[in-house]
Amino acid sequence: MLDFHPATGSGPAKVAIIAEIGVNHDGDVGTAIELAGAARRAGATAVKLQFFFTDDLLSNQATLAEYQSEEASPRIMLERLELSVDEIKRVGDFAKAGGLDFILTPFSVSNVEAIKNCDIEVDAVKIASPD
Repeated sequence: MLDFHPATGSGPAKVAIIAEIGVNHDGDVGTAIELAGAARRAGATAVKLQFFFTDDLLSNQATLAEYQSEEASPRIMLERLELSVDEIKRVGDFAKAGGLDFILTPFSVSNVEAIKNCDIEVDAVKIASPD
């Protein structure tokens, strides 16, 4: 379990190394699991994923940023990057089994509800900070 409190007594404070998987899995749960394994081998203590439902996150007026010009549309891009609740749970279970803490960044209230209502074990929740 992550502990962000300052050290008390003697000895150094524990440092948490959080590997940001984000959406670098490109919507593939196998890739997300591979990235979590690579993070563990590299010495990370936690992995963090972004958790969103495209319909909750995207406005109909949304446009692509210049660097995203290869994408067909914002909706298609986000749908491609979205992991299901079951897939998020699989990544979390893999991380926990490997001794990693599991952090999620939910992007909507419905994502928070999904975390609470499903059997997803998270050690911390990071509040999303979209531009």
